[in-house]
Amino acid sequence: MDVPIYEIYALKYAGPFTRPAAMMNWFHDMDKTVRINYYFFVIRGGGETVVVDCGCAPELARERNLNRYVNPTRVLKRIGIRAAEVKYLVATHIHFDHISGIELFPQAKVFVQEKEFNFWINDPMARRAPFRHVTDPVGNRYLAGLEGTERLKLIRGGTRKLCRASKCCYVRGIRSPFRRWP
Repeated sequence: MDVPIYEIYALKYAGPFTRPAAMMNWFHDMDKTVRINYYFFVIRGGGETVVVDCGCAPELARERNLNRYVNPTRVLKRIGIRAAEVKYLVATHIHFDHISGIELFPQAKVFVQEKEFNFWINDPMARRAPFRHVTDPVGNRYLAGLEGTERLKLIRGGTRKLCRASKCCYVRGIRSPFRRWP
């Protein structure tokens, strides 16, 4: 039996940016700054393609003045993927730079941890500072609109087989799914 070969792409769509380190380290290093870029990921293999996170929507990128922004659909096209045809999308967490581009993937089945979804979509605390500054109400509304449809799969911890290319896991103490290969 042949073992499929997997390709993993880290796709930069914006940056670099200089940010307060406290934003990256939950209020530690208040006097420092860090340089970051914005990425999303693609896993291909065994006849499957999984997009991990979906980047930022063009409208929000303009609002937030994202340096060197490239629409995620254009970034995907560079490696031969049409966003409109993506079948699987894993949202690691519901911050604007990971979820606001969700509308760019109209056919994708979206996988997200149930606890993550419930906090950002249903908990009023998520609409208060400091949380409201790291999310996107437009992307969140779109994601909320998928609830109850076949396109949204809420994961309750553990390990869940998404497709042959990947599993989605829950790590104790972290609300976000991450990638692990069999």
